[in-house]
Amino acid sequence: MSFEANRPVKTSVKTFEIVEQLSRTDRIRLSQLAAELDESKGIVHNHLSTLRELGYVRKTGDYYQLSPKFLSIGFRARSYSRLFTAAHAPLSEFVDRLDTGVVLCERASTECIVTDVQRLPQRLDLTVGTPIPVSESLTGLVAAVSATDGAPTVSAESTGADYEPTAIREAVAEQGYVVGPLTTSTSIDCVAVPIVDEAGDCCGSVGAVLPADRSEQRSVELTEAAVGLRTRIESRLDSGWESTRSFATEKHSWIS
Repeated sequence: MSFEANRPVKTSVKTFEIVEQLSRTDRIRLSQLAAELDESKGIVHNHLSTLRELGYVRKTGDYYQLSPKFLSIGFRARSYSRLFTAAHAPLSEFVDRLDTGVVLCERASTECIVTDVQRLPQRLDLTVGTPIPVSESLTGLVAAVSATDGAPTVSAESTGADYEPTAIREAVAEQGYVVGPLTTSTSIDCVAVPIVDEAGDCCGSVGAVLPADRSEQRSVELTEAAVGLRTRIESRLDSGWESTRSFATEKHSWIS
């Protein structure tokens, strides 16, 4: 299960429900926002007014939208991330050396948040800050099955036909990586590896793109490199994780 507060503050929950709803649209009227949240216009207006006063929401005519202040907070949060700091340089070197794309994700409750992307195919609609439900991405599932600190439970029913959580968990435990579709909405495969810190907690995961026209040799090269990338990032986190595998082939993935 994901973390549950002992005494959740309901007003804070409502504020962030409004913020998240605003993040899904360019701009929205008060009446529509209240209807989507199944809340009274008065209560929603009070939250919006407070957010406007603090500079997080702006109003143009009858429409409300988030302000760029969230952008500043997001990039500051990323700059303070141990995982991003440890991974950014190795990811850059990885894509330059192997001419492929990578995505770095960090867990946030039932979602994984994209915190770094480099040289992804254009048809992959993933940018920094993109939230993806854990059950809809291989990187999210790899992080979830590797977590020991209250990550959300994943099951075959919650993930659908694209992923098999049990097989993913076994593959990660046995070989440290999994091969499969990067997200449920794309046919692009990746090698997904969890990143574990020195305390044994999973900080997030990396997905290294596998080209559609790859050869067996290319698959081996990229898979071995992804395992090595995990080792390097984790060594920068002082985790001590080491790979004992001398080879890696796609036949060890959970997909046929």
